[in-house]
Amino acid sequence: MTELSSSEKSLDSAASTSTPMNTDDAATASKSSTCSSSAKPAKKKINTFQKNWLKMWTWLSYEDGQMFCTTCREAKPKDAGPFVEKGSRDFKTSALQRHTKCKQHVRSLKTLQGRKASALEKHALKAMQGKEAGTISAIKTTYFMAKRHLANHLHGDMMDFLRFQNSPDAGQLPEGAYSHHSSQDDIRASICHVIEEGIKEKLLESDFVGVIIDESTDISVSKTLIVYMTLVNCGKRETHFVKNVEIEGGTADAVTARLKEVCQDMGVESTKIMGFGSDGASVMMGKRGGVVAKLKEENPDLIGIHCVAHRLALVSSQASRGVKFLENYEKKVAALFAYFHNSPARMANLKEIQTLLSEDRLRIAGLHSVRWLSMRNAVTSLHRIYSSILLALEHDSDNPTAKGLHTFFAKSSSLILTGYLRDVLGSIAILSKVFQQDNLTVTTVKPMVQSTRERIEAMEKSPGEFEKATRDFIHRARGEPAEPTDDCTVDYHGASVRFSPEMITVVDNVKTAFTGNLMENLENRFPPDELSVTSSFGVLDPAGIRHLTKAQVEGYGMSEVKLLAEHYSNTLPDAEACVNEEFPLFRQVVIHNYLDFSLARMAEKVVTDLCAEFPNLTILYKIVLVLPVSSAACERGFSMQNLIKTSHRNRLSTESVNSLTLISSEGPHYRQFPYEKALLRWNRDRERRNVSH
Repeated sequence: MTELSSSEKSLDSAASTSTPMNTDDAATASKSSTCSSSAKPAKKKINTFQKNWLKMWTWLSYEDGQMFCTTCREAKPKDAGPFVEKGSRDFKTSALQRHTKCKQHVRSLKTLQGRKASALEKHALKAMQGKEAGTISAIKTTYFMAKRHLANHLHGDMMDFLRFQNSPDAGQLPEGAYSHHSSQDDIRASICHVIEEGIKEKLLESDFVGVIIDESTDISVSKTLIVYMTLVNCGKRETHFVKNVEIEGGTADAVTARLKEVCQDMGVESTKIMGFGSDGASVMMGKRGGVVAKLKEENPDLIGIHCVAHRLALVSSQASRGVKFLENYEKKVAALFAYFHNSPARMANLKEIQTLLSEDRLRIAGLHSVRWLSMRNAVTSLHRIYSSILLALEHDSDNPTAKGLHTFFAKSSSLILTGYLRDVLGSIAILSKVFQQDNLTVTTVKPMVQSTRERIEAMEKSPGEFEKATRDFIHRARGEPAEPTDDCTVDYHGASVRFSPEMITVVDNVKTAFTGNLMENLENRFPPDELSVTSSFGVLDPAGIRHLTKAQVEGYGMSEVKLLAEHYSNTLPDAEACVNEEFPLFRQVVIHNYLDFSLARMAEKVVTDLCAEFPNLTILYKIVLVLPVSSAACERGFSMQNLIKTSHRNRLSTESVNSLTLISSEGPHYRQFPYEKALLRWNRDRERRNVSH
């Protein structure tokens, strides 16, 4: 008897506790018992294996009463079907025809073809070994330079330096070989081809894809569109840089047309795109004329998602509106940064005071509208060197700007609110960092936002860490017990701070108004009770069942699964079975075996091990993995672009920036890149170039 796998055992145990035998199974069991006891069993047509099938389907093999696919068994696809591991006893030509057309078999054929091509490449490389060592050295140098953002014109110097160190490979090439910018472009194109082919192969293997795009203007005032794609590889989510292309105009039509070109170039069909992520610009997310609306015309199942990190940045940046004290506070912080940043002498004086007070030698951080939560960074640095700032401003009291800033920041209300903002914006910053992760899924958003709301509400009632420390210090410095109505000056780490009861009232009023604005903005940007397609994916996360009672489990998730089944009715093989059969059984399987799993881990388990038992839920898991909740990847891509195309390299073409970005973000460490593949590609392209000339 064959031993059952752990997943099969869990299914058996779950089925025995939750699902009774259906009528058909009972009837079958009854018939079998009757046949065994009766002398004249009823005649029943039994399908048997036909030997001529072996000639009709060359991939077919017959072993121990089971049918197997030799192609799939050799290729070992991720989501193996019955023809691979257990064998099939479905002795029908229709079953064989279905397997021939199924995705697993088609992919297995392509995999084996790729392996044959790789074998030919290895044979060719062996023949070239030693002869092309110098060329490989030049390719390695080009790759290293691209990873380190070094300009093309340094290639000759790098090769000369290698020859100076008596490198035998570099010594095979004459001085200046392959260092011309056109040769560098050709070598880099070969490197990019190798990297792109790897990404294209993963995109082909993934049943569904998510697209993340954003627009930007580089240093040469060229409008570019950066494109990332999310995919599922071995049950895990991956995010890859795809293209950085130039676009003419920023209309939805122009962006959509360019995006379709990129998808076509990468071999991604529009029907595979299940998620679209970007910032909240109407060009991207407009319900009628936006890019997401135009993509939905070809694929109604597609979901457009406004980047959660952008939404959170709007929450924090708009929370101070209507709170006059905080609006003035922001202006004063910006003026403080400018006061020290624009004067080396003032900065030197500040550093000297920090040394005397044994404070951290920090700078005041600037406020940047394009940087998420820059106010938090500014407040944190200000709170850490508050006394040094006050003493430095007091030292420059003859300067009207310094005098005005000192008057504002020397109030206990400003000091305490700095501690409060450090606490609150610190909680927002933690949430922002979570929202910028590449592996973020839609089910993570709601619980993280809720926990942040609870922390901020608690800080209004009871001071957070830094506000409490600041209040306690002032309390001790006043020499309590003192009359609460007394105005006084307290010593704050060597600097004088004015205190009055009215200032404490100001602090409490500002806290109440700011917290109210934050809560309202969070609720508007992240509705807690909204039932949508994206929020419905939460039922696939075992965390939702973890703390439920038996009575609550019974109907858990049914409305959400129905909504998902309705939305993806054209994609799911059997939407009705997904709701009525798969999910109730799946719920029990999770309760018995996987309650401690995260969504990502559960998705990997279902996609790799339970896909045959839950075919519809497997599809939903693949979809939820590719949904792009955040477009932070695009922001990192633009940062990479700005490192590559600098003021000293502002003549780089968009094609060059794209190839350099691809190598920098997607290329492996220079010790791990397959340079031989790039050499083969480069030689093929060189042969074509020679023929064309």
